[in-house]
Amino acid sequence: MAKERKTKEVAKKPKREVQIIKDARLWKILLIVAIIVPALATLLFWYQAGFERPMPREVFDKVTLNPIVFPAFVGLVAASFWVQYRSLPQESRNRETIRKTPILIFMGIGLAAVSAVLLWWQNPDISLRTIISVMVHRPFVLGSAAGLTLGGLGLIFFLSSKEDQRRSIKVTLMLIAALLVFGGPTYLLSVLDTLGIPYLLVVLLGLFSFAVGLILLVRLIKEEERKTKALT
Repeated sequence: MAKERKTKEVAKKPKREVQIIKDARLWKILLIVAIIVPALATLLFWYQAGFERPMPREVFDKVTLNPIVFPAFVGLVAASFWVQYRSLPQESRNRETIRKTPILIFMGIGLAAVSAVLLWWQNPDISLRTIISVMVHRPFVLGSAAGLTLGGLGLIFFLSSKEDQRRSIKVTLMLIAALLVFGGPTYLLSVLDTLGIPYLLVVLLGLFSFAVGLILLVRLIKEEERKTKALT
């Protein structure tokens, strides 16, 4: 009897929950702090430069080469989504998290876009090739932008249903094929050229990219045609 009473008491006892996660929306606070970190670092370095206009290149370099700013930014964003995921009811976790993952993709693309705009502001005559060259040599910016974007896409994929995952794979392969066909001989060549790779190797890699993309694109189109014929 004593054992049964103890079992009932344990069953009635409510689970402990971190109230701040439920009430204060801690995940939103963490997300806001994440955005503030690089913005505050930029303002601090710009203040030290006397708020010169346009913003001096040294300010951009100090922020983007700082080993703390962007790792802290990405870490806070990741913590924000983890807290948000854990705070949701079990039955709606996947669905609600998928609804919010576009924030990650937007932040990743936005980070790269803001960096490009700041470079253009410092020098309106700057070329796209130079912007790409600068970004390639800023691993914290490039890594953070790619990490957030791919992280958002990865969350959408892994939290989706099996059927949606299959569709996502097809769409992703289509995009990769199109990128290899159209971006390989253009932007990829520019990126490789900025890395100091021999010109002949750059050209061969560009041609290889184009060929692989074209083969992949043709195979995907043929596979889709076969499925359409099978259904009809």
